[in-house]
Amino acid sequence: MAFPSPAQDDVQKRVSLDDACILHPTATFFMRALEGSSRAGILLDSLLVVDKSLIPVDGSIIVAEIGGEVSLRRVRLYPIRCLEKLDEPNEIILCGEGDELMDEAPICWGVVTYVVNDMRSGEFDETPCLF
Repeated sequence: MAFPSPAQDDVQKRVSLDDACILHPTATFFMRALEGSSRAGILLDSLLVVDKSLIPVDGSIIVAEIGGEVSLRRVRLYPIRCLEKLDEPNEIILCGEGDELMDEAPICWGVVTYVVNDMRSGEFDETPCLF
């Protein structure tokens, strides 16, 4: 008669980035960051997980199409509705209220939900600790 192994109680499920990072598989895409932002923790060439099914909220980072070009922007809903450049929050694009349409109005392509950075490639803060 064999006894069960005590280690069987410690069996853990494998970690899956798909399970951890993808809420809506049919609406989720992976993109590479063509621009970096130290304020947002996004490095050049970071892997971005973008969900097209989510509605951006105040502070969300989105992939926006503006005048035919794609860029990363932060959504601000208060005190005014606008899109900020990530490293230059004073440089904004105003968004129309309701049915107002603007020339070359920005289009939200998707909401960035996760960022995967290669930690060997740089530091996040601009004032590194000196030992």
